[in-house]
Amino acid sequence: MKNNFSNYKTDTFYNIAIKNNIKTGKMLKALRNLLVRQPDEIASVLSMTTNTLKNAEKGANVGTEVINELIGFYGYTPKDFHSLESLPTWEELLQKIESFHKANKSDVYLILKEKPNLIDLIEHRLLNTKLFKNWVDENSVLNFCKTEYDYSYESAINTLNNAVTKGWLIRDDSVKPKKYKMVQ
Repeated sequence: MKNNFSNYKTDTFYNIAIKNNIKTGKMLKALRNLLVRQPDEIASVLSMTTNTLKNAEKGANVGTEVINELIGFYGYTPKDFHSLESLPTWEELLQKIESFHKANKSDVYLILKEKPNLIDLIEHRLLNTKLFKNWVDENSVLNFCKTEYDYSYESAINTLNNAVTKGWLIRDDSVKPKKYKMVQ
């Protein structure tokens, strides 16, 4: 008896695995970005190098141990992680991580209590708030960071100018102090 699968491509499951790795990597990177953290910050508290973490976020085949360690860091079981249909808010994610790590007697989540780089905060959080909807100056940005996140920065001018260079913000040079607004 001839089987009906003779024309089935042998690389089909390999292609499915590649797509799943890429989807998993994108979700891992999105979770990290919600926390406003760089790859080296997360890798430093896990048993992996920064390159391994970056490769996992790109969808490279880094092994299930690495993927499961990252999933666990973010407070998920593999089953729950792969069932995610949308991202949590950053507040929900922080709460989930803290609860998970406390329940497992781990303190690696404490890295998330450290103040992130201001440019990362702008990219991954502040651009999604009302802050830059209207013109704001440096002091408004510094006050917003302190009030909303309890992060104190001494200066923001260089970082705001960097955000202008990156195309995220525009700057009004005709006023003093200079004011910044999100690119529409």
